Amino acid sequence: RQRKFNDALKQYERALGIVELVVGMSGFDQKEIDKNRISSYLNIAAVHLAQRNLGECIKFCSKAIDLDECNIKGLLRRAKAYTLRHEYKSAKQDLERVKDLEPWNAEAEEDLRRLAKVLQKSMEEQKRIYSG
Repeated sequence: RQRKFNDALKQYERALGIVELVVGMSGFDQKEIDKNRISSYLNIAAVHLAQRNLGECIKFCSKAIDLDECNIKGLLRRAKAYTLRHEYKSAKQDLERVKDLEPWNAEAEEDLRRLAKVLQKSMEEQKRIYSG
């Protein structure tokens, strides 16, 4: 399984290397190149998320979001990575952004519910620890 992730990562990185060499001759061309760049970033992020390389996942999702601030996949993946790193505030911000963009998004709704439960447990644990 690990080998398949490593192979996939190499292929996605190779694709990204090619896309990064291409320069659009027009605005339309550049949009197409950016779409391919975003796909490469998100594929690389997905492999990193699966391997629990959370910092790398966040980095590549952020690159995709920098190119398209409304990118739902990037926001959802980055929120998952933030949650796994216990960066709940950042995860919540990304999930709320998805809900602003797509109020019907069931995945974001479920992740927000899960995040609320995790936050509740975390707060209870902190109370228990610090109350003596």
